Amino acid sequence: MVRKIVEELKGFDNLYYEICNEPYFGGVTLEWQYHIAETIAKAEAGFDARHLIAQNIANKGKKVDRPNRLVSIFNFHYAKPPDTVAENYDLNRVIGDDETGFAGSDAKPYRLEGWDFIIAGGAVYDNLDYSFTVGHEDGSAEISAPGGGGEVLHKQLAILKDFINGFEFVRMRPDNSVIKAGVPQKATARVLAEKGRAYAIYINGGSKASLSVELPSGSYRADWVNTKTGKIDKRQDCRHSGGRLTLASPTYVDDMALRILRLEDKGRRVAFLGDFETGNLKGWRVSGNAPGITTNPVRAGKYAMRTSLDRRRDKVSYRTEVTGPRSDLGKDYWYGFSIFLPDGYVADKIWEIVAQWHGYPDFDIGEDYRNPVMALSTNGGKWGFVSRWDAKRNTFESGKRSYGGTKTYDLGRYRTGVWTDWVVHVKWSYGADGVLEIWKDGSRIVKQDGPNAFNDRRGPYFKMGLYKGWKDPKRRSDAVSRRVLYHDEFRMAGPGGRYEDVAPGIAR
Repeated sequence: MVRKIVEELKGFDNLYYEICNEPYFGGVTLEWQYHIAETIAKAEAGFDARHLIAQNIANKGKKVDRPNRLVSIFNFHYAKPPDTVAENYDLNRVIGDDETGFAGSDAKPYRLEGWDFIIAGGAVYDNLDYSFTVGHEDGSAEISAPGGGGEVLHKQLAILKDFINGFEFVRMRPDNSVIKAGVPQKATARVLAEKGRAYAIYINGGSKASLSVELPSGSYRADWVNTKTGKIDKRQDCRHSGGRLTLASPTYVDDMALRILRLEDKGRRVAFLGDFETGNLKGWRVSGNAPGITTNPVRAGKYAMRTSLDRRRDKVSYRTEVTGPRSDLGKDYWYGFSIFLPDGYVADKIWEIVAQWHGYPDFDIGEDYRNPVMALSTNGGKWGFVSRWDAKRNTFESGKRSYGGTKTYDLGRYRTGVWTDWVVHVKWSYGADGVLEIWKDGSRIVKQDGPNAFNDRRGPYFKMGLYKGWKDPKRRSDAVSRRVLYHDEFRMAGPGGRYEDVAPGIAR
């Protein structure tokens, strides 16, 4: 049966195998568990990609004395407080807390447990969730079981996910010694640190803290992050001479997170900031109709860009966009932005581009306008992405437009009423050394190696807003003749940039 399961699931990259659930209650021997691990490993030996194997060790915690070489994940249940992370951290394996419950149906205890475990250095937190049932596969079921779940908890755990993904956490280690004083009475404080560069701090308990933290000299940004809303409740920028630095929190309820990032390198890497916090379109150039500025909804800060396109009333019936920074071929760039599709954003069959990278045709050698090099779309109710490339010096050398290649991606159905975060990493090239990576809401969904650009004198430039197939006035509308959507938190980082420099909700 094990071999059959492994064979059938070999093409799926979103799973790992746990040998046995709670073997310590059923008298399951270590020898049997190791035999199953060996069976999985042998069955996958010829696969191009092999899956991780997990072993469920104990409830609460336990020191793993004889780690099996085939096991990559050690799972625990109800691991609060997360002392077992420290017990087993030096094994250099993934430590997981993969079952919770019996603490009521409110989100609070499971939020606290998740934050504590991850900031302690844990790597997996996947709680029992009783809002997913037959007939309620969307997680909307009323909870009538001894555990948590539901929309509130889902959103709060997404905040934890965004917070930790804002760091290069593989470079970080637990180091509570960073905090020298100021933890509220009866509260706990935990620290993940990449010394001198990044610090993730979590306070469980109290209502206000004045932390004294030990930091090397440098310029830092400290953001107090609300674990229930994801908003930055307080920000402090400072030039620190080294030693102890006191950071006072805002008043909070139950718990609070603190993100400290060194500023010097990041400031140099971010080549373009277009987050609309000036209250206008400063830094952007209008293309077609001019988008507006709004205070609701916003992804972060006070302002966002509002894009409206009405094919019957607007001067330009097919385009409301802004044009931003350009790039150079052969170099690495990171782009981050967020898009909000309101509840009335119904599926429409006529193509529509909401972000794009456009090339500069070399008109002097006979080139003409072309499709975008890359584009993000919302066609037919789904997110879509297209990548085009051509190594020929003239895309029109045959007398008509002819690309070297095109790759399209179905990125799944879009959700309305929420912000969707995007990060795109590109090494622009029309050759084999090109790189394209795309993250949606913190998860990488595209990895494309090879060509991704046209062979132009100048590299592509970025645009966002709405560009829709309404240019031909004779073409009938489908479901809509007017669109409204919102963009926020745009950043572009140049060579040497990183994910956290541009990721919405993180790079602030």
